[in-house]
Amino acid sequence: MKASIVGAVVAVAAVVVGCGPEVAAPAAKPVPQRIFAYRTVHFGQSVVDSTGDMVLMNGTRQVGRTQIGVIATDPAFTTDGRYVFDLVGDTITAIAAATGKITQVPCDGCGDRSLKCLCQAVVPIGAATVAWVGKDEHLMSLDLAAPGPPKKSAKALPTWKNTWDTAKPHLLAGTDGAVLAAFPDTLSFDTGPAYLVTPDGTARKLAPGRTDAIRDAAFSPDGKTVALSGDDDETCATVTTVDVKSGKGRTAPVHTPPGKRCKVRDGYVGDMWWAADGSLNVYYQAKDNDLLDADQYRLTGGRWALAGAARVSQTYPLPGGATAILDHPGVRDQNFLFLDVDGKHVRVEDGVNRVVVPVTAR
Repeated sequence: MKASIVGAVVAVAAVVVGCGPEVAAPAAKPVPQRIFAYRTVHFGQSVVDSTGDMVLMNGTRQVGRTQIGVIATDPAFTTDGRYVFDLVGDTITAIAAATGKITQVPCDGCGDRSLKCLCQAVVPIGAATVAWVGKDEHLMSLDLAAPGPPKKSAKALPTWKNTWDTAKPHLLAGTDGAVLAAFPDTLSFDTGPAYLVTPDGTARKLAPGRTDAIRDAAFSPDGKTVALSGDDDETCATVTTVDVKSGKGRTAPVHTPPGKRCKVRDGYVGDMWWAADGSLNVYYQAKDNDLLDADQYRLTGGRWALAGAARVSQTYPLPGGATAILDHPGVRDQNFLFLDVDGKHVRVEDGVNRVVVPVTAR
């Protein structure tokens, strides 16, 4: 009996061995998250019959879309990339990247402040939290992932008393744990100060050494550098990069040779953004009245150089080798957004005037 059992076991084992182990199918490669967002503007005869949308995309798939009109700030992503948001009047509108769900939260007084400074006014400050300046100059913050009453900073932000007025602070950009506050709304012809402000309202004055206006700002992906720009009527188009730790900056003219100053205005920076690879880019237009005289420049070794994009276009690299391309043909209301993805050149939408990509810390 024992021999029969052993023989049976051996026979069964032989069958199993003969069949061999099952070979698992190769795991499918994960699809890259090619998240980006854009804003559309379609002008009518007046503001009343003009329209605009904020759109969130993952590659060629539309994740979410909401109407924002034409009097709205540019879209911006939270620092964790989970939401894209903008400000319309006194309302912050956000789209969730994971679900496309649209969230709207009140932002008392933000609309008037945004119109006065013509700036972002509401900026990211860490994870899914956004921040703005309240009516009493305190920093307000709110988590878009768990909306509730906004938190108020313990300290008020500093104002800037100059020979013409007492200017109020406005937020231009944000990163994890801090925002950039400046004074773009002032009667003064002098360049106002810039502050790095933490969530409790503590403000540290930076020393960028910039003589031109400060009206736009953008933090690098790692939060260690903040870029400042802003055009005056009769100055060179310049960008100042500031080391956040030391507060000191370095200014480089976009078009005029380094070390020289232009005698008259030589153009302006229409857009400024950091790419995911850590490079700083601008879209520079040489003349106010010539939309076809414009190029994308990239800061390389402290100097600006052509980025290699086609004329009158802006490029935004995405994961997986994809690239969003915004073309400006010089025709009102007819900017074209394309996506180069998986060997295809896809036309996404017309009438796009701004593209943003989440740039998280590398």
